[in-house]
Amino acid sequence: MLMTGRVDVASEFGPVVLLWNRDSEGPLVRRILMSKPDKPADVVADSLFPHAVFSRCSETDFVAERLLEVIGGQGRPFPVDLLDLSSCTSFQLSVLLEDSKIVSGSVSSYGRLAKAISRPQGARAVGNALAWNPFPFLIPCHRVVSADGSIGGFQGGVSMKQMLLEREGVSFSKSGRIISPNWYPSEQ
Repeated sequence: MLMTGRVDVASEFGPVVLLWNRDSEGPLVRRILMSKPDKPADVVADSLFPHAVFSRCSETDFVAERLLEVIGGQGRPFPVDLLDLSSCTSFQLSVLLEDSKIVSGSVSSYGRLAKAISRPQGARAVGNALAWNPFPFLIPCHRVVSADGSIGGFQGGVSMKQMLLEREGVSFSKSGRIISPNWYPSEQ
């Protein structure tokens, strides 16, 4: 049985827990747990992964740095080869890989992402796939919003999602809609 390593990262949104395993190629991030308003990630990790061992390496330190960069609004594209995507369905994998292409300061809608993966009627399915994103922050599901520019849902709550987007330079109206979004993909 593989050992599950655990790294707790302190953030202003509460703890973020990085769970990882080492395979023959090296360490892979298995899951990222973010704190929710009513459930700190470390408490959730204690319950779901009681045998995880607090353990770090240079790769997990790199991932932790990137997590904090995204939270601080400086998210750069993350190398998905450090993520264990084996638990994803083929549909979710296509959604997550396309979502990983959305750069800081840009947003996509659920429908645009569905079209980008050749599922033009799949906006709701894209939303469901993102709701179960095992790698929040690293695969930036917070950059996917409703077609009308309203915020949509997010594992960490809509206020966290809006704050993350604002830190990336996305502006919102008083009614909570994005002003002049920089859409990904740009042509649709």
